[in-house]
Amino acid sequence: MYGLQLLWDLLPGKYPALILAIANLSLIQIGSELVFIWSGVVALFIIFKPLKIVPIKEKAIKMHASKKLITFVSVVFGLVVITSIITNIMYLVGVNAHAPVIVSHRGVDNKNGV
Repeated sequence: MYGLQLLWDLLPGKYPALILAIANLSLIQIGSELVFIWSGVVALFIIFKPLKIVPIKEKAIKMHASKKLITFVSVVFGLVVITSIITNIMYLVGVNAHAPVIVSHRGVDNKNGV
C-alpha cells in the first residue's frame, strides 16, 4: 500500500493523489476494523468453548439469517464506511488544522506565558 501511495503521489495535479490517498487510508482503516472484529469473535469462541454452554445435539440445525438482520448489518457497515471516508477527507484536507500555540517555558513569549 505504501508503494502504491508513493506512485500515486507522482501523478500530476493535487486531486488524483488526494482522492487515492483517501481511498487508501479508508481501505486500511476498514480492513483493520474487520480484523479487530474477527479476532474478537475468535477469542470469544476460544474462551467459551471449554464452558460447553450449548448442549451437543446429534443433528445440527441450520439457521438462516433473516432479511431484517442482513439489512441491519448492511446499513451499519455502510454507515461505518461512509463515516470513515468523511473523517479521512477531513483529516487529509486539513479542515481542523491550525498552528499550535507557542508557549515559552521561561516567562512570557508572544503573549503566552507559563
